[in-house]
Amino acid sequence: CALPTCSLARPFPLRSRGSAVAIHCPSHRNSCPTTLFPGRLSIPSHFACFMPTGYAQNSSQSRHHPENKSAMSVDKIVNEPTLVAVLQISDQARDQAHALLRLTDQARDGRPSAELQAEIAKQQKHLFTSISQLRGLHRTACISARETKTFTSEARQEVDRLHLQLQNLYYEQRHLQGEISACESYDHKYQQLPLIPVEDFLAQHADHANDNENELMIARIDHERAEREALEQQRQELLKRKQKLIADNKRRKDDLANLDQDLEKFIDAAKPIMELFEKAP
Repeated sequence: CALPTCSLARPFPLRSRGSAVAIHCPSHRNSCPTTLFPGRLSIPSHFACFMPTGYAQNSSQSRHHPENKSAMSVDKIVNEPTLVAVLQISDQARDQAHALLRLTDQARDGRPSAELQAEIAKQQKHLFTSISQLRGLHRTACISARETKTFTSEARQEVDRLHLQLQNLYYEQRHLQGEISACESYDHKYQQLPLIPVEDFLAQHADHANDNENELMIARIDHERAEREALEQQRQELLKRKQKLIADNKRRKDDLANLDQDLEKFIDAAKPIMELFEKAP
């Protein structure tokens, strides 16, 4: 509701009853008419919902009083054009209601003059006009609030989407940092290789003197691999030579074994000849 102290979010209607006017406040179940006619004006106590909070009902200038700090703070806080217009119209309607009360107080004693009745009717029209303006401003404020809620809901959804995306990025960042830490702390086999010292390697390969640590390590590993391949090739050659020598030794051993058998056969065959030579004179 555009009226600051009213608890319902809709304007209250004005209903005419002949020459009298009944003002019905929606916050009360029963009608509480305020009859406006020359001679008496009766305003129910709950009609205070029409008055903005912080405004004195018996002073039309209370909002601008230097000591009214709360009202001054409202003037500083409220800067939206529609709400400023509501405050201005409510001030105007309040002043008109006070003026109407003063006129009815004058007409309370005795029979009012025609000019006073005309003035009261004029003030009534001005008050009703201000209330109608308040109803229109209230309707505009409700529509604006509805649009603002819609816009805020859409903006909140976008913010939630971006926040979820940010949380996903944070999760991915933590995952990647964990993978990086695992890779950095991994015990690589190349660190256990018996590589030659850096000084000896640079002494043998001066072209790597300007390499960075990573390139120098790769070069040392390549050098170690080349050395091991050369040693492996030598080992294979020596292994082949060993197998060949083993084969030769086995062949010669077999030949020697066969030679013993031949010698035994030769000796056995030569025995008759030896006996013959022994018998000769």
